[in-house]
Amino acid sequence: IGFVKAFSNSAQAFTVGFAQVERIMKTLFVKNLYLWPRFHATVHSSLEKLKPSVVELHLEMTPAMLQIQTALLDLMNFTVKEMRRVNPSLDMDDLTVENAISKSFHKVLQLQLDPIWHQLSSKTKQLVADLRTLSHILVSLSRYDCVTFNTQLSSLRNMDYVIKNSGWMLLDAAETLFLVAKQRVLGRPREKTDSDKEKNKKDPDKEKGIELLDVDPEPSPKWMALTEVLKEINETSKVKLEGSTGGTDKLLILVEDNRICEQIKQYLTLGAKAMLLRLYERAFNCRVRPAPVPVPQEKVGGEEDEEEDGEMKESYTLSQRPASDDANDIKLEVVDMMEPEKEESSSIDAQPPMIVIHTFKKYGDPLALSRTLREVRPRFVLMYDADMAAVRRLEVYQSEHSEFQFQVFFLMYGGSVEEQAYLTSLRREKEAFDYLIKQKA
Repeated sequence: IGFVKAFSNSAQAFTVGFAQVERIMKTLFVKNLYLWPRFHATVHSSLEKLKPSVVELHLEMTPAMLQIQTALLDLMNFTVKEMRRVNPSLDMDDLTVENAISKSFHKVLQLQLDPIWHQLSSKTKQLVADLRTLSHILVSLSRYDCVTFNTQLSSLRNMDYVIKNSGWMLLDAAETLFLVAKQRVLGRPREKTDSDKEKNKKDPDKEKGIELLDVDPEPSPKWMALTEVLKEINETSKVKLEGSTGGTDKLLILVEDNRICEQIKQYLTLGAKAMLLRLYERAFNCRVRPAPVPVPQEKVGGEEDEEEDGEMKESYTLSQRPASDDANDIKLEVVDMMEPEKEESSSIDAQPPMIVIHTFKKYGDPLALSRTLREVRPRFVLMYDADMAAVRRLEVYQSEHSEFQFQVFFLMYGGSVEEQAYLTSLRREKEAFDYLIKQKA
């Protein structure tokens, strides 16, 4: 006599399509359905016994970022209205700008449209593609540095895309979008003085045809907050908590993808200015003044280049040197991969915490974070990007390890699309469970 038990960590997946729950239960030949939402009395009481200490840091976006966000929302609003106008017969109640900024929206939309995809006009198909493109750019605004964001945006300004897009590139908001994105990279233009002109005349690079540019890329507000959090953690780690076990002097920084992982490592090892100028040089194939990497770090720079040209890693481990007084001058050393057993001995001394940068889903595995937490055993966790599934994993991990309480720092742009997308994902999870509870009844 055998049995079948099926588990899913996505309630929303069961709300799409006709009689989805019934069909899956029939396919698996199972008769009982058990639902365990976060608001279930048993789950709630279990997780409330010991919660991680959470510090929410609501950051302000720069004026340029706010301008770009407004322009993108206007463009998405235009695309959504156009899609409804072209397809008045389709049921598009879920098609709103608020839903379009959430992570799983495009999967859900595609599932809804797949059965009638062959009946849709080419304009509708292009509108769906444009909505996906715009929401991707919107997400990139809060995640990536200004140079990477501008490069992604500029890649759309090619003849093929301009011809085939649904018309959003002809709007005023699109012009604002491209203009402000470029201004963020170049910074405020300053007039050239006579001494600058003299320097350019004498510069050997100028004779080779390489023009030296004065640029001042805008650093991400999250980097400044990250530096402040690091300083606070370094102070806290000096005071060892009573009853804490070995290996609790580690800071785990959780990010969305490999690119952000690489970006934070570059920021912590090089500094904001040097990192942005190097990215600028690569993107525009030119030289900037001042030289981005100081002379003592030339050797490190060479190693970085080799790594950047290859595949970006999904995790890095950094060891801190004694912190300097300058807030923007945190220099760290890169260690390849951490072996928890070897790190146990170092936790006895009051050393600054090891920094482990890790993506939420290593190799696309949604359960990878649980394994990472067990291996690293962090005392501090910094949520660089907002992710509901990761928050659930952290709650469960804390509940399993009642011997110590770890601290979570949550970085988020207040009043932004990033915050709205997170709140929408929470709402959609609750609605999905409400729907399933009714279906079960």
